[in-house]
Amino acid sequence: MKSLVFVFILSLFMSFIPKLALAQEGTTAIPEEVLQYDIRRYNPEAQGVKDLVFELRMDNLTETLNKNLALGKLVDVHFKVYWLAPSEWRIEVNGLPKGFDEIKSDLKTLIGGKLEFVISKPFQSVVSDLSFEKVNRNGKNYLRAFDPLYVKPFTEILLGFDSQGRMNEMVTVVPNSSSVTTYEYVVTPWSNSKFLVSKQSTKSSYGASESTISHNAEYVSVNGFGFPQKLTIKTNNKITIPPRGKDKEKVFSQDTTSVLKFSKYEVNTGKAKRFIVDGSLK
Repeated sequence: MKSLVFVFILSLFMSFIPKLALAQEGTTAIPEEVLQYDIRRYNPEAQGVKDLVFELRMDNLTETLNKNLALGKLVDVHFKVYWLAPSEWRIEVNGLPKGFDEIKSDLKTLIGGKLEFVISKPFQSVVSDLSFEKVNRNGKNYLRAFDPLYVKPFTEILLGFDSQGRMNEMVTVVPNSSSVTTYEYVVTPWSNSKFLVSKQSTKSSYGASESTISHNAEYVSVNGFGFPQKLTIKTNNKITIPPRGKDKEKVFSQDTTSVLKFSKYEVNTGKAKRFIVDGSLK
């Protein structure tokens, strides 16, 4: 009888080993730092925006298309964007002739990643399937996020927060490469003491290549809600060739700037729903 009891206790203890090991490695619960960051960051949806339509123009886009493509004389190529809560986006390219679907698809890709400045996802939804632990790297305290199943394309993400609960640094580590994103924030009279990203800068390196992309956002209030009015994107690509023999180190660098302008916001008019759900522009 004693041997059976011993076997039962041993098997019970062994069943807890995976859970204990996971607890030592990190926890899958969303950390308080991430929850507070979402609460304190301005989010139009949380403020009551459920249906949104606006126009977006990229400086020199029409001129560039006229110069490089034979599409006839283009006048005003721009985007009409529809958003319906919680996460339905539609982008229309206006100002191009009928057809040319591949060109329109490429243009949509240009702005797709920038719409996060208009309606951002809660950050907790981005990291919900990761495990976390607190670490110190080079004298800095970070919240380390990692995939316990090792199927993600990255090795780890380090999240740094300031004394006000704002995420000011995100370090993403992937095999043979890494990127560091830093954030700056602003609080406006209409943001209800919540902060908005005013500058986001990402520096990535891979071997001899290095790129830096910065986004500077300016905001405007529309019917009491805040949205970006202008987004200036500056990109620097640099390749460093190390010295060889008598040849000195060579650095090749290229800078580009693009400006996105947002206008004609229509808030909670039902137009996005009619377009996305009902398929009507009326």
